[in-house]
Amino acid sequence: MEKQELAERFTRNHLQLVDFVTALSPAQQQFKAGEKWTALQQLHHIVLVLQPIDFILGSKEKMEEKFGTISRGGMSYDELLQNYFKGLSNGGKAPERFLPAASATLNLEEMSVSIKSLLAHISEQLNGFSEADMDRIAVPHPFLGNLSLREMLYLMSYHPIHHLNQIGNTNLYIQQIKGRPSPKRIVNTMYLRKQFRRSIQYSGSTGWHRRHR
Repeated sequence: MEKQELAERFTRNHLQLVDFVTALSPAQQQFKAGEKWTALQQLHHIVLVLQPIDFILGSKEKMEEKFGTISRGGMSYDELLQNYFKGLSNGGKAPERFLPAASATLNLEEMSVSIKSLLAHISEQLNGFSEADMDRIAVPHPFLGNLSLREMLYLMSYHPIHHLNQIGNTNLYIQQIKGRPSPKRIVNTMYLRKQFRRSIQYSGSTGWHRRHR
């Protein structure tokens, strides 16, 4: 998948999460199941993750100086997710700096504005990177090690869907929302994940291309 399409998907998936959380009632946004994060905390985590991505994209030269480059072949999307899920099952967790604040202190509107602003700026900054840069420049992940910038954006495009799934799995019973759009009309997470996985394939050194079925 080329940079422009990837940037659009990255933005779209994050906005799906924002829309999903916004459609919840205040009680559902604050609902906490055991040690799981509330919906508002899931959204705050997204803000905390997007901020350093936006920061490091500010200088291609500093990225190369600090993180280096990737010399191996690129991972396919499926390989990337497989490693990600394996890392999670082996205890991989978000570093402390990415842990959200207490839910009662969080403001949905402020977080929504922040996420939309960060997404717009990240997309703008990606214009300064070539397709070759996307595969060459390294970006560190907390438990996956160095990824190429393209691989990181693939993972970060799935990231909001991962957290959207977590919200839907914490006994919120979204289908009982009254007077609100059906969650299936907001986002069908399984469909998104299936379509995203089917839409891309890595073809050796020739780069990403769309796969039609």
